[in-house]
Amino acid sequence: MRPATHWRVLNYLYQHSLHTVRPYLTHVSKSQDVWYDHFVDLDNEGLIWAQIGDQDIDLHKVIKPGRGRTSPTVLKKIRIRLSAHGLATVLDSPLNQIRYTLGHYAAPIKLTKLFDGNNIAMDDVIKLQKLGHLKVTFTADPEEVTLVPGVYGVIFDAALTAKGREYLPR
Repeated sequence: MRPATHWRVLNYLYQHSLHTVRPYLTHVSKSQDVWYDHFVDLDNEGLIWAQIGDQDIDLHKVIKPGRGRTSPTVLKKIRIRLSAHGLATVLDSPLNQIRYTLGHYAAPIKLTKLFDGNNIAMDDVIKLQKLGHLKVTFTADPEEVTLVPGVYGVIFDAALTAKGREYLPR
């Protein structure tokens, strides 16, 4: 399973790709609290592209292991964006779809609303709850319940836990 820091970067870049903005690596690193090593991992997996000017670069050739060992002048010039593979990863992950949708709501939402516009199954919701990213309650009762296969979500509300929010952009 991909770490929360990777998902924060991917979702942050997804929001920016909707506006065709290529943010600076240093800005994304600071705003999302992600070390440069994680960007190298994402670049090596082909999920992001890095550029200086119009020149594509390989981050592993520029960034050395450990934060701050690369020239700050060079780091400030690097812009990043999602690759096609990165965009597919963000959009095709059912667990990410659930977290991303719930991240738009401050209060719990009906579990059935979670399925609107998302390509997810109840098994995905159950898996996310088992990982501790999701809290499910009865609509009229604030006590948490554990979902099981075969249960339909009309009488349930869902919300992200603090652990689940770690996967969203800050």
